[in-house]
Amino acid sequence: MANPLVRLVASADLRSLALMRIALGALLIGDILPRIAQVDALYSNDGVLTNHFALYRPLAPHQLSFYFAASSTRDVTVVFLLTLVVYFLFAIGFKTRLFHILSFVCVTSLHTRNLLAELPSDAVLHVWLAWSLFLPLGARFSVDSLRKSLARRREKSPGELNERPPAPLTFSSLAVLGVVLQLSAIHIAAYFRQSGPTWSDGTAFYYALHHNLWATQAGAWLGKTASLDTLKQLTHAYRFSQVALGVLMLVPIVYVRRASVVLLVLFHLFSHALFEVGPYDLAVLGAVPILISSRDWEAFKVWYARRKRALVVYFDADCGVCLMICRWLVRFDKLGRLTFAANASEDAPPEVKAAAAETVVVRDEKSGGTFTKARAMAAIFAALPLGGLASLLLRAPGIAQLADAGYDLVAKNRAAISVWLGFQACGIPQRPSAVPQRPVSLWAGLRRKLAVAREVAVVGFACLCSAALWQGSLPEAVAPNLARPVFAALSYPRIFQKWGLFAPDPPRGTGLVVVDAWTGRGSRFDPLTGALPRESPELDSDENTGAPPSTLMRAYFSRIQHPGNSTYLDGLRDYVTRVGDERPVSDRPTAYTIFWLEAPIAPPEGALVSPMQHPVIRRRLTARP
Repeated sequence: MANPLVRLVASADLRSLALMRIALGALLIGDILPRIAQVDALYSNDGVLTNHFALYRPLAPHQLSFYFAASSTRDVTVVFLLTLVVYFLFAIGFKTRLFHILSFVCVTSLHTRNLLAELPSDAVLHVWLAWSLFLPLGARFSVDSLRKSLARRREKSPGELNERPPAPLTFSSLAVLGVVLQLSAIHIAAYFRQSGPTWSDGTAFYYALHHNLWATQAGAWLGKTASLDTLKQLTHAYRFSQVALGVLMLVPIVYVRRASVVLLVLFHLFSHALFEVGPYDLAVLGAVPILISSRDWEAFKVWYARRKRALVVYFDADCGVCLMICRWLVRFDKLGRLTFAANASEDAPPEVKAAAAETVVVRDEKSGGTFTKARAMAAIFAALPLGGLASLLLRAPGIAQLADAGYDLVAKNRAAISVWLGFQACGIPQRPSAVPQRPVSLWAGLRRKLAVAREVAVVGFACLCSAALWQGSLPEAVAPNLARPVFAALSYPRIFQKWGLFAPDPPRGTGLVVVDAWTGRGSRFDPLTGALPRESPELDSDENTGAPPSTLMRAYFSRIQHPGNSTYLDGLRDYVTRVGDERPVSDRPTAYTIFWLEAPIAPPEGALVSPMQHPVIRRRLTARP
């Protein structure tokens, strides 16, 4: 039993850790789906950065990615789909530890494949997956926990089904404290890194919301309609809210933690609605479930249980497959709304006994209503957590009749099905199991040593993150150089700690990559959009300029235009050439020039003046003569 101090600051509810796993799994899936749509352009040898050139001229030291082994669009797509399967299995908690490690390897490899398209959310995902490696994310709400529960308790009667022995609910480790401190550091470090003059004078939001690449439609509307005073107030409120949230979540008091969870969600949803920088804010929220306490879960359980009917399930206790189904239902009945009884029970009402020989009967003891066949299963699903949708489907016209027919077919053959599966069936003795009973674990003596080793590893990883945070929070001019082994340990998994959007200042100008191509007939178009070349970096989409680029392409454009990345412009030129050559012969470009269009954002004093009225600068990046 952990001491009170550990329970207070370094313990988490296992259900919260399971919710964190589900959140991280959803974030991983949400991260890869847009990249699958950009496989051709960003991650294959048909795109802007081939694998052999990325290995020959790496964008950063200490890169490690198995995606470099895939070349063609087809091969990369297959690897992406396999990665998606890994993410899904991690999210549902199947072989959780294995697929957790594989997910961490996959996501860091994926993001390393093309660092020109790196998003602010990438580092957040890496950090959360690394920290959570020390946590039992699959102990609840997972396939693993279901399998372990079925193996540990082998109920053989309705009475045993109704016994619900309490299971451990908390996990204590320095890793829990580490995740909370990391979440706090993300917000507090962002406050200190946003130290430029625009954050000090309150104009940061003005410039950020007028930026063509990173402001959402809602953000751009707010930037154009809100007064300068309002934007200054939002700037200061945004910056100071970060440090306030960072401090608030460190207070280990239930009501303070509840307030911090609500405020964190509201803050990051607000930020996500204004800035289109990928899923950065959603990724930060991936660790928020760890702040949900056991008292919160119990309060939610009581509230939720009141909305579910208490039911008695009468079933054929001699039927092996029926008993197995009820054992599964017990595992999903987290609210304790189901009670199980044999259909031959003397306490069963007469109307139940009349129907129980042919079908399962579910009785609502409060209202006295009884349900059979598909309606009985629908009532059971309605009593289970998150079972409302399945219940509605079973009640739908057409589906209900099909479900009844399927139920009758299974019920008539339940004895044969039970025997085939190796279960006891209606007096037929069960076949002896070929699987021997598991002996007492030989690893019991090692568990304590493994726990100690885990805590030592947590301390080492915390020191590594602290070094990265120390370097990442200081201005680049004064930031210290980390020792080579430390820098390598941070670089391979890309666990960096440079937090904060628009730090130290948001850009004061807009910009966009535009391709100006000509066909043999003298017509102009942009091969990347198929429309006329843009004359301004503004992204107001219309029929003449085509759809705006995706978030990943925006990140790529913002990096490829830097002089330091000029080495990689040949890849962009080759990609544009291939896209143009795929057009009909008469519309293929004979020559083109790739420009970086940029224009200054009108200063706050001239906010009524549109940036379109400011001179647009065309900076040539590369060309095909």
